[in-house]
Amino acid sequence: MWKKPAIASKFIKLLSVDLREKEEQLLGFAYHSVRKRVANALISVAEKVELISMRSMPVQLISPEMELLR
Repeated sequence: MWKKPAIASKFIKLLSVDLREKEEQLLGFAYHSVRKRVANALISVAEKVELISMRSMPVQLISPEMELLR
């Protein structure tokens, strides 16, 4: 790695992005509601298997309370 700084730099960037994502995920586990954590997990899984694209299909979550107001 010392002989190829460009490769080392890309590797460090990949690790830092992954670390930032994991940090955000842990904060979400600590502070978000169960409903929001489940929704985020489902979206994450769907993105990983490419079932949906956030740009082409918006996700709309409606709570039961909001459904009553319709």
